[in-house]
Amino acid sequence: MLRPLYRTILSYILIVAAFCPFAWMVNRVFIPHNVVGGGLTGICSIIYYATSGVFPDSFPEYRGAVPIWLSSLVINAVLLAIAAWTVGWQFCVRTIFGVLVLAFWYRVIPIASTPIIADPIAAAIVGGVVFGLSLGIVMLNNGSSGGTDIIAKIVNRYRSISLGKVMVLCDIIIIACSWWLPIPETAVDIVDSDTMYRLHRILYGITMTISYTMALDWLMLRKRMVRFFS
Repeated sequence: MLRPLYRTILSYILIVAAFCPFAWMVNRVFIPHNVVGGGLTGICSIIYYATSGVFPDSFPEYRGAVPIWLSSLVINAVLLAIAAWTVGWQFCVRTIFGVLVLAFWYRVIPIASTPIIADPIAAAIVGGVVFGLSLGIVMLNNGSSGGTDIIAKIVNRYRSISLGKVMVLCDIIIIACSWWLPIPETAVDIVDSDTMYRLHRILYGITMTISYTMALDWLMLRKRMVRFFS
């Protein structure tokens, strides 16, 4: 009886720990580089960049932008409400914990004024790997970060489209939307034109998404092989 309880407690501890480097990469690397990846993190990043300076009195510590932790909570709350009605509460209960933990880490980890990793391509690759490994640990412990996971579940409920295809499509749309974001006055990388900067930003987002997908697949495959040979 104690063993299942121990495993449950350990799973929750690992979920909390895994989301820390996930949020750290966003606030300390991706936000300073103005990188937009896929998933809900990408959507919240777009909101953050697009609203920069709009709310100087409400969010002065976030340069007047809507903070990622707040937008992630609001969007996930709406998605979870829809999922509870269409998919069922069982899926939502498992997801709510992950959503709250990730929002907590977004809130307590300060956003860096300059990126910890200076080179944007290196930041996209390293950050993507950290993303994938962190998310893999969460998934192996039956956790979820919400966001496009919920959208995929809802779409899959009514259409014969795989979860993976829905999530990839969401990532493509989100990264493409970064084209229309305003260009910061102090861009991290210097380019010849606004068009080149926008292309670079999309390239970084694609690189990050590919890196995190490969890292996630590697971890999940490694776990299956361990189970097969044990």
